[in-house]
Amino acid sequence: MPRDHYVSQTYLKQFHTTDGPMMVYMLQKTVKPKFRLVNVKDVCNLKDGNRSDFFQNRDMLENMLKQWEPEFPHIVRRIEQNKIFQSDIPILAQLMAYFFLCNPIQRRNTEQSETVILKMVLHNVIKNKLVPPMPKGLREEDLVPEIDSEYILSQRASLIEPFCEKIRQCKWVFFKNDTEYDFCTSDYPVIVQYVKGERCSRIIFPLTPRIVIEVKILGENVTQNFQYCIEPIRSFRRVKCINTDIVKDANQFIFSHDKAKCLVTMVSKLYDFQHEIILKTDGSLLIADSVTKKINKF
Repeated sequence: MPRDHYVSQTYLKQFHTTDGPMMVYMLQKTVKPKFRLVNVKDVCNLKDGNRSDFFQNRDMLENMLKQWEPEFPHIVRRIEQNKIFQSDIPILAQLMAYFFLCNPIQRRNTEQSETVILKMVLHNVIKNKLVPPMPKGLREEDLVPEIDSEYILSQRASLIEPFCEKIRQCKWVFFKNDTEYDFCTSDYPVIVQYVKGERCSRIIFPLTPRIVIEVKILGENVTQNFQYCIEPIRSFRRVKCINTDIVKDANQFIFSHDKAKCLVTMVSKLYDFQHEIILKTDGSLLIADSVTKKINKF
């Protein structure tokens, strides 16, 4: 059985290190923090993770990814040169929808933001009968991943197109990082936040260590027209806030282009105390409480 990547290699390669185009630094949240150098082909994959007998074609999702992924590096290069084609937006939207909807990781909490977005697109799914038929003998309340993960995958995949249709009509901001610190990414790279004060949902998607995309989704009854802009980020605090959100939403793994440049902004979310961080040459960390000066060795 093939191992399908729920976070594609093509995407993770944008965060590659100087050790090679397939290598990234990985930090695991659930163990003592230590950076490891890993190959992107060895992470974020499951056996037959993108395949389902409830698709019209079992390989339908993989075939869709094969159409989107080859264009992704070219789109990234254009954005780096401040060139954005309107035809690039649907491809980025499809990849973002796939990363958000079809990731097998079970969220620790059901966030309000996810519910809001799914409600926005669900009426289109029901109207057009895009949801696969219910398996015989299975009730809707029984649909949990342990019972039939393939059916749940088919349900989530059926939301990709209406999800894309929604975010293609929104304002896209491409933030380019002008600080000395890098953005990181994770095994759940599309962050969705509900912004109470603005009554909207916001999608954050780190594209590269130097570029992050923000898409703002207004309420269901608000008419939006597609527009985009490129803006610089010159504040370390802003980079830290974005990386904090990435670390918070990650299930287990955080990926970095440069462990030193991401260290301060990434690791701070893993601890509740104020701290000073020392990176050892072997990739392990010394974390000192800035008040008690007590050293925690990892």
